[in-house]
Formats: sequence, C-alpha cells, structure tokens
Amino acid sequence: MPKSRAEMLHELEKLIDEYSAFQRSRPDLPQGNLWGLSQDELEQLVAAFQLHRSQQADEAQLERPSRLH
Repeated sequence: MPKSRAEMLHELEKLIDEYSAFQRSRPDLPQGNLWGLSQDELEQLVAAFQLHRSQQADEAQLERPSRLH
C-alpha cells in the first residue's frame, strides 16, 4: 500500500532532523544552509551522512538478537 502524503512528509521531517543533528555534531564538515553550500561541500556532506547512516544500520543489526528456530 502506498504511503500517504502525510506519512511521506513525516518521514522527510524525521530525516531532516536527523541530518541537522548529524551536521551540527560534525564541525569538521561544511556547516550552514544547504542552499548556500558549493556542490563539492554538498557532496562531502551527503557522503559523510550516508556513511553515518550505513554505520548506524550496521550497529543496529549487530545489536538485534538473532532468532534461531
């Protein structure tokens, strides 16, 4: 079943909040409004954020107890 517009907007809002917190926690990365960043700065931020999310997913996977039947 496709997601409703409200569900998609809620997920986008959560992602933006997560991204903002990530950006603030990493002063070594370009800071500021996304619209004011150069393409190189934006690409650097996106790559770092994608790596961060991938690492979080890996950690979450390790924390879940495996189910053996």
